[in-house]
Amino acid sequence: MEKRIVNEKFINELREFLYRAQKYGYGGNVKPHDGVDGTHTLSYTDRRSGLSLSDTWYGGEPFRGITVIRCKGIVCWVMTYGGEVSPGVDKEAVYACLRPALVARNHVSPWRGPEVYIAENGMRYVNEWHGDINKFSGKENIYEKGGTRLYECKYEGGFVDRR
Repeated sequence: MEKRIVNEKFINELREFLYRAQKYGYGGNVKPHDGVDGTHTLSYTDRRSGLSLSDTWYGGEPFRGITVIRCKGIVCWVMTYGGEVSPGVDKEAVYACLRPALVARNHVSPWRGPEVYIAENGMRYVNEWHGDINKFSGKENIYEKGGTRLYECKYEGGFVDRR
């Protein structure tokens, strides 16, 4: 099996791909394919680079998911995540903050949104992470204007099968 060489050029290509994929995925409010088993999947392919992304999540509140990137058909990068909107909170209002946060330009950690994003509805998205595109973990939260946490999602990921 051919392994993709991970160098600075490829890492930059992957960062750009992740940003584009968010615009054509959940952040872009694209309708997912719903599986008969309760899964929801969004896919994006860039034929020029040979990169493809599949984002599959399970459930609604709470949810768990996995984002997989294939490099010329071979899995090379994976992110798992899970979270939920707090009970009794309007999830559509929270997701009205999350979606634009995910497509806000973030060169440092393009797998999720920026460090801070303020939505039109006044909610505040905060993303904290450790590591880089090679290996990372983090947590994103959404807060109402008064500071009460409404949403939390934890994630981790990075390259796979490099040795």
